[in-house]
Amino acid sequence: MQYLNIQQVRLGNRFSYTFEVEEDLLSLQLPSFTLQPILENSILYGVSKTFDSCDLQVLGYSNSTHIYLELSNSGMFIERQRLTEINELLQGKRELSDFQGTHNGFALYNIKERLQILFNKKATIHMALQDNRTKTIICIERS
Repeated sequence: MQYLNIQQVRLGNRFSYTFEVEEDLLSLQLPSFTLQPILENSILYGVSKTFDSCDLQVLGYSNSTHIYLELSNSGMFIERQRLTEINELLQGKRELSDFQGTHNGFALYNIKERLQILFNKKATIHMALQDNRTKTIICIERS
């Protein structure tokens, strides 16, 4: 939260953020630095690349079988080709070595690996373009 407060001061009225998380999810244990790199990516690639007003939204919701954490921003959209490449990496269809030199994808790959360990391979992460937003979605299967 401090990171977002700093960015709010830095970016002024160009940036706002909201958190909407179901109360029972507030105690969810996640690996350290799971959300912050995603938030940083949202600022770096979505908000900082435009002078338009942008908002960042963090949603946490669940149903009887899954928990969802959705981080999205209304800034610059990820390019479709890059979205495909990153999702292929996160699905194991690409190697991390394909991303050497670009640094894009490393943070999400590391988050995926830590989620897989903590949740016994019952967690996924992917990106999407929906409702004029770039989204990163973590899905955790309830055990």
